[in-house]
Amino acid sequence: MAVFETEPVLLDRDVLFHYNKSTYKYINREREEIIFSITPYYNEVKINVSKENFEIASLSFQNIISFSILSDNRVEKRIMLTGENYALKVQLKPKYSIQFTQGIEN
Repeated sequence: MAVFETEPVLLDRDVLFHYNKSTYKYINREREEIIFSITPYYNEVKINVSKENFEIASLSFQNIISFSILSDNRVEKRIMLTGENYALKVQLKPKYSIQFTQGIEN
């Protein structure tokens, strides 16, 4: 929650976090809206990015092995998703960017 600076919106209020779908909405100072939907039980993460109602990116990842916070401070917010043979680094702040690396060894 700290990296997204918000409470998640849960798909089903009566279901435990691990089995539920949690959606986080983050807006940085560039007015880029980043929406993360996380479903831990299915190891699934979806990321949608838009600015002024224009879609910048729509990403969907399955079989996520780990979700790491790389930095979480006032100046910079970055996370990393790791799959079986890839890593995705997402910068939320100060400006949205992604770095995708395929063929990595865990």
